Amino acid sequence: MTNVCFMREYEALKIAIDEAPSIPPCQTSDPEVWFSDPITGSWDFRVAKKLCGECPVRQQCLEYALIANERHGIWGGLTYKDRLALKRK
Repeated sequence: MTNVCFMREYEALKIAIDEAPSIPPCQTSDPEVWFSDPITGSWDFRVAKKLCGECPVRQQCLEYALIANERHGIWGGLTYKDRLALKRK
C-alpha cells in the first residue's frame, strides 16, 4: 500500500511540474541549494525555503515528501525536522 501511495504522489508531483505555469525553482537551480553537503556540513536552508515560497507546485511537493518520508533536503518549503513536526500535529 505504501508503494502505491508513494508512486501516486510521485506521479502527481511530476504532472504538477510539467503543467506548472512557471518552472519550479528546484528544476533550474543548483541541487546544493536543496540538499546539505555531508562532507562540509554547510547548508543554508533559508535560500531554498525562500525559493519554495514562490513555487507553483509547493503543495504537491510537500505532499510527496510526507508520503515518501523524504529524510533529506527541502521539500515543499520544509526541512526534514519541519516535516516531522507537521506529521506529529
